Amino acid sequence: MPTEYALVNPSPVGRKYGYYSPPYHKGRLYEKNIPFQSVRWKASTVLNKVAYIGNVVAVDKDGKFSRHPDTMFKSAVGSYDLFAPNRMIDVSTDDGEEIQVLASYADRILQFKTNNLYIINTAQGTEYLEDARYNLGVTHPYAVCKTEYGIAWANGYGCYLYDGQQIRTLTEAKGRKKVKITNITSNPTENVVPDWDDVIKENGNDGNVWVGYEPKTKKLIIVGKHGDSANDSGFTFDMASQAWVYHADKLVYPGRLTNPVLTASRKMAYIVQPDISVETCSIYQWNHYRQQATAGNFLIMTKNYDFGDASRRKTIYAVKVTCRHGNNVKVYLSFDGGETKTEVGGLTHGLSHIDTLVTNLPAEDIYTCMVILNNPVSVNEQTMEIYEIDIVYRIKKIKS
Repeated sequence: MPTEYALVNPSPVGRKYGYYSPPYHKGRLYEKNIPFQSVRWKASTVLNKVAYIGNVVAVDKDGKFSRHPDTMFKSAVGSYDLFAPNRMIDVSTDDGEEIQVLASYADRILQFKTNNLYIINTAQGTEYLEDARYNLGVTHPYAVCKTEYGIAWANGYGCYLYDGQQIRTLTEAKGRKKVKITNITSNPTENVVPDWDDVIKENGNDGNVWVGYEPKTKKLIIVGKHGDSANDSGFTFDMASQAWVYHADKLVYPGRLTNPVLTASRKMAYIVQPDISVETCSIYQWNHYRQQATAGNFLIMTKNYDFGDASRRKTIYAVKVTCRHGNNVKVYLSFDGGETKTEVGGLTHGLSHIDTLVTNLPAEDIYTCMVILNNPVSVNEQTMEIYEIDIVYRIKKIKS
């Protein structure tokens, strides 16, 4: 009965050395069946008990080195440390790009190269290229993370999620951008929230983007400019509400960050080196903690609402804010992306209190409206919670 494998004992590491199939068959030597003596790789993932590695440096049986920056290799089932030349997977080679990250989800392998993304289907034990997406690659491993919703990542063009069936652009909704990718306005009201490029780039390098996921709050955390210079600003994306929030500071501990990982208690943790000249590093868990705002530093701005039709004029009658402990916080409206804001009232202190603000209202012939909350004096907003903001308006009829 022909054997399906061969064994060499002892091996250089003092254990049995396995083969996928006999190196000799009918008196002929098949060198591609002989596993590498050693392999090193920059990207890896495990799917269906098979290890996949990419951007590989291998040493063959004769001690010769070979480098495969744009190629994947796979192990046999259950043999996660055994790779051979005949287990090579090529989907797109000689394109001048290296494999940066391998991520697996729902029988698919996402092969991230520097500029492009390749989706590989592994169903039924075979691998084939299912889709190729240009400009969706990443330059660093920490730009990709895994969530219960799928694989999430970010680059200089936006933030994305692969759910096993399709790629969703999280920075867009229904063909409209939810986060500005590039700065296209000179209005100070809009420039308070920087565009995507300003947040994740540093000196023209978009590889500084850092992506993590916190399961308890269902939030993606995206930070940029975290290389040699310290930075603690960035965006969060709520998976439940599909809402983006920009954080001017205190989103993470500033410094040089490692890739985020989940602890045994399912908390997102990372290591921070405060400065390139400091050898001591610290481990932190991400915590969306409350803080006290000094005078003028408490600022919340909504997006510009067009109420479903940016071409129709509206009349704004009132703003209703449902909040808790909002004493001394002023509420403003900015119309049509303008450079000025109009105060419409202030919030009062109370538990689950609804403030109806009508100062300087109604406002006529408005196309878009932004709500701004700001504290003019030093107050304790540490216990403040905002539940809902409602705008009372009416769309004007089109005159014939």
